[in-house]
Amino acid sequence: RGWTMRPALAGMTVLLIAAPAFADGPARSQRAAISANVPVHCAVDSGPLQLPAAAEPVEDTVTEFCNTARGFEIVASYRPLADGETASVTYGGTSIALDPGGSVSLAVRSTGAYGTQPISISGDGLVDALTISLHANPL
Repeated sequence: RGWTMRPALAGMTVLLIAAPAFADGPARSQRAAISANVPVHCAVDSGPLQLPAAAEPVEDTVTEFCNTARGFEIVASYRPLADGETASVTYGGTSIALDPGGSVSLAVRSTGAYGTQPISISGDGLVDALTISLHANPL
């Protein structure tokens, strides 16, 4: 009959181990802090943004994402414009003339964001096609 005593002994052992937890009276609340470092990730997703020479404006939709609370900037990069070439981008309803140097800021966000923006590209006097790459840079 020794095997019938084992459950009773196990129960008493649990009581003896748990007893110190109740010795101080009612339970006190405890606090714990949990923190994590999330890497900053910023991205712009769009289809190919290419304006052929002497073409009608190109329209698309861009998805922008950045998880930093400090904000981010959307930058367009492209080949330098030759003398006599002009081009502009309308991004999220704001029209921006492209700088001949090959890079221009399209938007600055003051905090992290996820969303879509309409974009259109138009050009005048383009000698060659104009391909635009978009980047999201954390501030």
